[in-house]
Amino acid sequence: PQNYVLDEPSSNLDIQAIEKVRKILSLLKQQGKTVIIAEHRTYYLKDLIDRAIYMEDGKVVREYTMAELARLTYEERVNSGIRTVDLLSYPITAHHARSSSHTIELKDIHCFYGQTEALSIPKLSIPSGRITAIIGTNGAGKSTFVSCMCGLMKKTKGTFLLDGKKQSAKERVRDSYLVMQEVNHQLFSDSVREEIVLGSGESSENSLQEIMTALDISALSERHPMTLSGGQKQRVIIASAMFCGKKILYFDEPTSGLDFSHMIQTCQLLKQLQKEDVFLFIITHDYELIASVCDSVIHVENGQVQEQYLLDSVGTEKLQAFFSQLEE
Repeated sequence: PQNYVLDEPSSNLDIQAIEKVRKILSLLKQQGKTVIIAEHRTYYLKDLIDRAIYMEDGKVVREYTMAELARLTYEERVNSGIRTVDLLSYPITAHHARSSSHTIELKDIHCFYGQTEALSIPKLSIPSGRITAIIGTNGAGKSTFVSCMCGLMKKTKGTFLLDGKKQSAKERVRDSYLVMQEVNHQLFSDSVREEIVLGSGESSENSLQEIMTALDISALSERHPMTLSGGQKQRVIIASAMFCGKKILYFDEPTSGLDFSHMIQTCQLLKQLQKEDVFLFIITHDYELIASVCDSVIHVENGQVQEQYLLDSVGTEKLQAFFSQLEE
């Protein structure tokens, strides 16, 4: 075909896969094809696109060159929702290790799919009160790691401890809330409001309204969740996780489909949750999200924890080295 239309082709892809997409798009352009891309991320397109059309409420508001997009201030990106063009120039907030009152420990963990070992962790300790990014290439074992932590993996060996006390799979399921990558699998109710409060022991109307307002979904409260856009569905499930009152929260690509302003809103809510001294884990390929909100990183590769580090000056260099693979 002469014309190609792509809807967020980078969504949920790791940096190597995004680079493959970029090369395909470059080839199509060299062949003289017309390529139209609906996208929030712009960094991988910076040497490809000829113009960017910015839309609001179904209307074309203005056009940008890539150079103009790169010059947008932080406030302009929050207002417009446009993501960063020069990814690694995005500042990592100075995060500091917080004192914690709870600890999760893993000892001699082995998880299996059939007879194949998918995860092996000799020892790992994770304090509460931190927001931990779980990074790695596609297929590295990130989702397996979280499924194992949640108690969802049937074939698991080893010891899980919470504050020194052994936890069974059933207890881990009880204490955990997982926001899945495919949010349609978690939408069951007839309205957004019902979806958020489903299965929650929380009864505060004020708390519910605060969360919906913060995530910009108050006006959607009576809508059926399946009528929403992908980004709106994502925010509904995030709201449900915020409202559930669980002590261990896992988010699998929570900013998939979110523009810059809604990503920042999500970060602000995560920081509020952090004050409750809960455990927060985020599987993500989103550098801007990690830079904005995370305190520490667990790097998973080949079914093993390759490294665990704080996002101090040394950790920042490690994170940037991982993401800089895109530009190699």
